This record gives sequence, C-alpha cells and structure tokens, in this order.
Amino acid sequence: PGDFRFAVKAHLCTDGQGTSTTRTATEVRVIMSDVTKVLSQCGIIVTLSEVVTTTVDPAYMRLDTTAWFAMHNLFGFGSDDAVIDIFFIQALDYDANQECGQTPGITSSPGSEWFWQGGIAVGDNVCDGTTDVQAAVRTVAHELVHYVLNHSDADADADHVENEPKNLMSRGQSTTKRDLTTIQCLDMRMNSGGN
Repeated sequence: PGDFRFAVKAHLCTDGQGTSTTRTATEVRVIMSDVTKVLSQCGIIVTLSEVVTTTVDPAYMRLDTTAWFAMHNLFGFGSDDAVIDIFFIQALDYDANQECGQTPGITSSPGSEWFWQGGIAVGDNVCDGTTDVQAAVRTVAHELVHYVLNHSDADADADHVENEPKNLMSRGQSTTKRDLTTIQCLDMRMNSGGN
C-alpha cells in the first residue's frame, strides 16, 4: 500500500519565568525533516504541522519520568487529537549534581493505560553529552516508533531490541542507530492506521 502519514505539532516549552527549551523552530524543522528520512524506510512520512511556544508549569521543564501525573499534565498542554504532540523541554530525570537529564525522551502512546492524552517529551540535554540535532533526530524517531506501535506502558519495553547495535529501537543514545527491520516496519504499519 501507500505511505502512512502522521502530522506532528512541536511544542517549544517555556515556564514563562525565564526557563525555556534551547531548541529553536529552525532546529525542530531540521529534526523533523531528518526523522522523516529515518522512518521513510518503513513508508512512514512525518510532517510538521506547526511549531508553537507552549507555557507549562515550571516543574515540567525538568520532568521526572516516574511522576506519571506530571507527564499526564504536560501532555495535556495545548494538545491536539489530530496530531502527535512532541514537547521539547529542558531535561528528563534531571540530575542536579551533573546538571543534565538522564533520559533523552519518553512517550505515552494513545493506548497507554496511564494517560488520557498521548504525547512525547524530548529533553534538551542528556548526561552522556548527546544533545546535538542528530542525537535529537534519533531520539524523536525512536519515540515516534513507540507512539505508532501504540502499546500500553507495560508493553512498551517490548518495542526495544537487543544485539542489533544499529537498530533504531536499541537502547541508549547513538546517532548511528537508525535501522528498522522489515518486521518492525510491518508492525508499525499494522498498529498505526495512519492519519
């Protein structure tokens, strides 16, 4: 069949008190263009519908991924059911000693049992130092695969693969992890439905 298309709304988050994502609208456009290149191997096209500035609670700029209620609230800010909302924030699982985040991105898929609203959060900085645009491309593409596979939070770990160092769904940061298998592509196309 044809390509599956998904629209993304990018939220450049700020707390309205001087703390904002370091990402710019130009960077986000580059990131999303490159994400489409990564996912096009599966016939999935991602379009950027808009980039908006979204004011959020200051606590959500450094999101704790174990704080489920905070994630639910973040994903509810300016969300739009017609698109996949991606929230660019300062950090996930912030480590005050290292002044950086421990987690590059997190997803609540529409099938999640914990949230009423799906979404993706991507941190600006990660303690392993991978904060450049290409690392963000890998993180966003990886999180979009979780979103499209639409597993519950309990099943999302099954999306990861082991012993395939170049696979997009291998754990950990790396700009070289871009490959997807035929089975992964078929799973995404069967689970997604497109929009």
